Amino acid sequence: MTYNSGTEGNSSNADKDNLAIRKGEVGEYVINLQLASLPKDHKCLDDLMFLVGRRTTQIDHLVVSPYGIFVIETKNYRGWLFGNDNCKHWTQTFGKNARYKLQNPIWQNKYHIKAVKSILKDYENVKYYSIISISRNAILKVRPKSKDGSYYVVFNNEVADTIRSKRIGKCLTDEQVNTIIEKLQAANITTPHLRAAHNKKGSERE
Repeated sequence: MTYNSGTEGNSSNADKDNLAIRKGEVGEYVINLQLASLPKDHKCLDDLMFLVGRRTTQIDHLVVSPYGIFVIETKNYRGWLFGNDNCKHWTQTFGKNARYKLQNPIWQNKYHIKAVKSILKDYENVKYYSIISISRNAILKVRPKSKDGSYYVVFNNEVADTIRSKRIGKCLTDEQVNTIIEKLQAANITTPHLRAAHNKKGSERE
């Protein structure tokens, strides 16, 4: 790929942006391999956008299975990550002096699950699981899961095993799984200008 740049600094920034994109693509490739390895009764949907009230919310990956619904938020984080489910922000550090605040992805994914529940009001007995998938570039210093098993913070190559670990006690029939997939696909926003408007707003609130 060729960059037309007037200054060395701009070229460096472009290279960094391109590197970030490539790392993100590698992370998504790992996730796609993980989801493709799941049993056939686990149905996967990617890049969903729903309207909740006046707000849009975007979900990276979602798996509907007879054992529950798994909502997956992927993060291509690097550095050391500190945080838990109770704090509004996580902390990302690089060495001793570089510290940054990050939106708590557990809170973010709670809103995603809320959006899914608003669409699937007729399915009160469904079990929901929140999975935060982190790139192997990061060092995790966060609580890996909740006591009740409602959320998990795992590396991206651990997603499939985390989902398989919940293959205990069915809450949906195969027919219900297919119906839920149809409902979610029908609610998914595909209009280009609405998606562009969502992306322009930046990261979501919790």
